[in-house]
Amino acid sequence: LAVIEADTMLEESLKRIGFAGETLADRLGKVSVAIIPNLPEVREANRIRNNIVHDPSYRLTMSEARKIIGIYQATFQNLDLI
Repeated sequence: LAVIEADTMLEESLKRIGFAGETLADRLGKVSVAIIPNLPEVREANRIRNNIVHDPSYRLTMSEARKIIGIYQATFQNLDLI
């Protein structure tokens, strides 16, 4: 649940900053590594979030969840949101 919430928070933040798109993946396509230095990791985190939501058989370990939350946390720090 924390991964889903962090992903939603990032999507809303990018929307408020002015990045257009239907989904977070669309918005991330308009962002450069100058804005989000860990952009490849954020894209992977978003892919995993999509697996959690859309694939009922997908299982996320606690270790993986912590790593993903760390990716979102670093992203929020890079965007001066925390």
